[in-house]
Amino acid sequence: MYKNYREGGSLVKPLFFDFPADDMCFEDIEHTYMLGDAVKVSPVLEAGVNETYKAYFPAGRWADLNDYTQIVDSKGDHFDLEQSLYQTNIHLKEGNIIPFQKNVGPFKTTKELETNSKVSFLVMRDLSQYAEGYTVVDDGKSQSSWDQNDFTFWKLRYTNKSINFWVKYGDVDYQPPEEMTIDTLEDI
Repeated sequence: MYKNYREGGSLVKPLFFDFPADDMCFEDIEHTYMLGDAVKVSPVLEAGVNETYKAYFPAGRWADLNDYTQIVDSKGDHFDLEQSLYQTNIHLKEGNIIPFQKNVGPFKTTKELETNSKVSFLVMRDLSQYAEGYTVVDDGKSQSSWDQNDFTFWKLRYTNKSINFWVKYGDVDYQPPEEMTIDTLEDI
């Protein structure tokens, strides 16, 4: 992911890039895509969908990121999803950690959101209770932080009821803020 992002590659891709052994990912499901390697987006792109629509889920467990209450346990199946005018169906694949920032105010700029809203890490453990992820921390303002390698690229790992952070690239002295919270998606 780091190399792809730094070289300007796309983080939005069809399912078959992440699930090449799943023949269904090569079928007519181009409206469902992966955002990075952890989040599956299933938008409604057809007119006339009033209540539910079918979306394909590759094998694994997927947590609903809109309400955190539903886990899709798929063996490579289509599932009915509720359509909404207000939110898109997004799901986190098991075994992943992603940074998350909830928009809880009338923020007008990304900088306002960044400075006035906490960042959390959502952890969706696999069946062996393991998860990992990556995140980049930079000044949030300038391209020069990238050009001058003035950033920190963290790898995160959740195992044995603890989370570990370490710097893969960038400033090794950077420490996570003390107020950082870890939210774990529990099975329902």
